[in-house]
Amino acid sequence: MPRNWWGHWELRCTRRIWRNPVNRILTCFLSYNWRVRVFIKTFGCKVNYADTEELAAGLAKHGHHCSFLPGTTDKAQKPDVVVVNTCAVTANSIKKARQYARRCMRELPGAQLIVTGCGAREESIAAHFTSLGAVVVGNLGAIADELGKGDFPVSPPRERRTRRFIKIQDGCNSFCTYCIIPYVRSLSSKPFPEVMDEILGALEEKTPEIVLCGINLGLYCDTTSGSGLVQLLHRALDTIPEWSRLRLSSIEPEHVTDDLLELFSHPRLCAHLHLPLQSGSNSVLAAMGRKYDRDAYRDVVARFRKMHPHGSVTTDLMVGFPEETDEDFAATCEIVSECGFERMHVFRYSKRPRTAAREMRMTPNAIVYQRKNKLLGLSDQVTNRSLSRFVGSVTAVAVEEDRCGYGEAYQRVRLEQTAHKGELVPVELGEVENGVFKGICVYSGD
Repeated sequence: MPRNWWGHWELRCTRRIWRNPVNRILTCFLSYNWRVRVFIKTFGCKVNYADTEELAAGLAKHGHHCSFLPGTTDKAQKPDVVVVNTCAVTANSIKKARQYARRCMRELPGAQLIVTGCGAREESIAAHFTSLGAVVVGNLGAIADELGKGDFPVSPPRERRTRRFIKIQDGCNSFCTYCIIPYVRSLSSKPFPEVMDEILGALEEKTPEIVLCGINLGLYCDTTSGSGLVQLLHRALDTIPEWSRLRLSSIEPEHVTDDLLELFSHPRLCAHLHLPLQSGSNSVLAAMGRKYDRDAYRDVVARFRKMHPHGSVTTDLMVGFPEETDEDFAATCEIVSECGFERMHVFRYSKRPRTAAREMRMTPNAIVYQRKNKLLGLSDQVTNRSLSRFVGSVTAVAVEEDRCGYGEAYQRVRLEQTAHKGELVPVELGEVENGVFKGICVYSGD
């Protein structure tokens, strides 16, 4: 019988000698015909969620029943093992993961805790979790391999999902001065055939939206053929039926080519470009080690908007990078207003182990908080203005829980009437409030 979650699995195991940390912490639970329930909590980016899906799929191949739960501990479920998949990009993301781990230790005293993901791959960060009594495992695959051992019946199909995250690329070799990722994720790309198998698998499960994600998508390269992201998209889009679509998670400005921009005209590729900016100041961008300047960034946005006026551009913005001046911050505010982003993720700079920027002079916290609040206020103004142009238009919404979903241009929509989860539904967008549209389903023949 399926368990609820983002990973609740029933696992039958025979006695064996456990040789690695995953095995050792399960020894007290695993004996002949015992069942072990596993709950996974995921923090961070879409790549982390894709990693979690791969872990779930690996266990499902061995007959474990997988379904998804909200991201909270649930004492009623009483899991035997809790896996926390961490993000290490910011200090705040690690703080949240540690708080969650403590909560698990407090509310689920009988459960064993495994910490994995990016935070488990950096020694100084991993030590924080070890001190809590968690077992730290850097490789999610090791968890799947060990928990997946045994002779089990064939797994039933996974429950239908609205969006499926498929990781096609991992790691980065840019070594931006603030970023820990090159130190905790190796650079790699999945071969074309493996990516296509995952896409076809998602289509077999009638997934209405497939999100291709990677740490640095523009670095995707099939090592056998030497083909890149654009070639992969051409092949993938040829297989997507009318009731499904593709979305790109994020891509760096220097990797946006004319060929890629043209592809957003395809009816099966969402016209949504998530383009990290980080700062609008050339001096800060140079200090960060970014591969573009403000003019190059603005040019990419302008070309996309000219070719796809019905689309949207979203971004990431960092506030308080070391030695950021008032003039630097003003330059960021200026480009935000000019580009008219439909959504912005604003976050504070934080020191990361092994990065070059940690040796630079920090911007005082009081100034950082002041700038962040100002930028958040500007974000509300800009996004409300940009989103208002969609009012009265019709978009296909991928319906999720509670009558909510996302349109083609990543519009957040709250439906006025009930619709089936896991379908693409034509919706007329009504007024927008706090970044969320009221949506009315449009039925053909009415």
